[in-house]
Amino acid sequence: SIASADEVSVAIARQNEPKANKKQVEAIGVFLGDQEDGADLLEKLLNRAGVDHLKEITKQQATACIKKWGING
Repeated sequence: SIASADEVSVAIARQNEPKANKKQVEAIGVFLGDQEDGADLLEKLLNRAGVDHLKEITKQQATACIKKWGING
């Protein structure tokens, strides 16, 4: 399939955003691993972020998750 102009614009913008750091990714991963519905939460997070793996989320997205879920890390 061919990407639309909007999809291309979003992809380019994401490339320029800083990625979550290792500490953030690990803290979110541990939190999700401790949750009964962790797999569902991870799937929702990845879908909203438009990525395939937790390591691909942006620093801003990771910070929002950490604050929302009250993760200490």
